[in-house]
Amino acid sequence: MDPWSELVALAEREHELAAEGRWDEVAELSGERLRRSLALGAAPASARPQLEQLGRLEAQIHNALVTAQAFASRERAAARRGRTAIRGYAASLAPAPSRVDSLR
Repeated sequence: MDPWSELVALAEREHELAAEGRWDEVAELSGERLRRSLALGAAPASARPQLEQLGRLEAQIHNALVTAQAFASRERAAARRGRTAIRGYAASLAPAPSRVDSLR
C-alpha cells in the first residue's frame, strides 16, 4: 500500500473510533497520522484521490468531535444545575436549632 493510501486507512480508523466515542484512541491515532503525513512531504499529483478522501474524512472526524463537545457541554451544564438544586434542597433540610439550646 502506498503511503497516501495508508493515511486514508488511518483516517478511516480514526473516524470509526470517533463514531464509537473512543476519544483517547482518536487522539493517539490522529497524532500518528499527523506524524506520518509530515514525514511524507509534498504530495505528488497522483495522490489527489487519496487527498480528496482524506479531506472528506477530516470533515467527518471534525463533525464527530464538534458533536461530542456540544453533548459534553450540555451534560456539564445539566450537572451544574443539578448540584445547585441539591445545595438548595440541602440548605432547606438543615435541622433548626433546638429551643432548649437557645435557653442557655
